[in-house]
Amino acid sequence: MPTEKRERQRLNREAKQAAEKKQRRRTTWRKSSVRYGGLLAVFLGVFAVLGLFGGDDETPAGPAAGPSSYQDFRAQSVACDGSEPSALVLQSFDEPQDQALSGTVTATISTSCGEIEIEMDADANPETVNSFVFLAREGYFDSTACQRMVSGFVLQCGDQTASGLGDPGYIIPDELPEDGFVYEPGVVAMANSGPGTTGSQFFIVLGDNELESDFSILGRVVGSQDTLGALAGVPLGLGPGEVPELSAPLESIYIEGVTISE
Repeated sequence: MPTEKRERQRLNREAKQAAEKKQRRRTTWRKSSVRYGGLLAVFLGVFAVLGLFGGDDETPAGPAAGPSSYQDFRAQSVACDGSEPSALVLQSFDEPQDQALSGTVTATISTSCGEIEIEMDADANPETVNSFVFLAREGYFDSTACQRMVSGFVLQCGDQTASGLGDPGYIIPDELPEDGFVYEPGVVAMANSGPGTTGSQFFIVLGDNELESDFSILGRVVGSQDTLGALAGVPLGLGPGEVPELSAPLESIYIEGVTISE
């Protein structure tokens, strides 16, 4: 009956809208945005068609699979002609110690491609900033590899396993911005896998995006344009996520150390 048909169409539309909303809200470290996933799907499709229908014997191969563990990153060359740091010391904590912070706190992250300076507001985001400073002072980030970078989107670091699954042994309360907050380029926020799962992983926003207000704010990058420009030149391979995306650095970007100043 026409009425039943219209009802099925309505239910299909609602299901599609719900699925699209879920896709937009997927976490930073696991999933890509629809924009990057769609473009890569087209890219991969072209190679698949070329393979199916033959052609030149020298048809180029598809994107290379990138590293998915810390050991994988140690086995490849270092980005920006940098030097490989000493192996990291695995650490785990029950909780962060109180660092007695207030006001503006600055973190200078030394990477394979140069320094990144981040200004943090310990009054606005006390739990987030305190945890980051605690881990930095414990040397937790030293020699870690930034496991994910999507060109024009984000650079993600802070996981000792470099798999996207690592944490410091504890979680901290979410300190989410108000609805409608814009994660503009330069914003530094905490990655998570859903509410109440924030640990040590953080990301630097590199370009415009459609992220919702689901990620605690750590701070903002100050200057550091030379370093960000150098990072943009690092080649990327396929990451390990469910949605294919060019997100795994094929040259290792290490955090050599983090200096905190108050």
